[in-house]
Amino acid sequence: MNPAGAERLENYTVESPPGTIRSPKTAAYNAANHATLLSGLSFEPGAPVKVTVKQVTDTGGAKINARHNSATFREIRNWRYLVGFGVPSLLFAGLGVVWFSWKDL
Repeated sequence: MNPAGAERLENYTVESPPGTIRSPKTAAYNAANHATLLSGLSFEPGAPVKVTVKQVTDTGGAKINARHNSATFREIRNWRYLVGFGVPSLLFAGLGVVWFSWKDL
C-alpha cells in the first residue's frame, strides 16, 4: 500500500455495531506486514466491527476495488469449532476403535 494514503484517518470508516461510526485517533502503516493499525478506538464486548477503506492505493497507484473495500469482524466463539471439528473427530475415533476391535490384529 501507499504509506501516505494508508495513514490518513479520513480513508477509514469504522462502525461498531454496523451503523454506529467510531473515529480512530491514529493510523500507523507497517510496511513489513503491509497492514495499518487503527488505534484509539473502544468497542462494546462481543459487538461486530466493520471497517471500510477508501482512497487507499497500492504503490503503483491502483485503488482498492469497491467490491472488496470492507470487512466485518465478529467475536470468535469456541463452541462452533468444537461442533465443527471436535464432534466429527470424536465420532471418527470411536468408529475406528469399534472397527479395530472387530479385527484380529
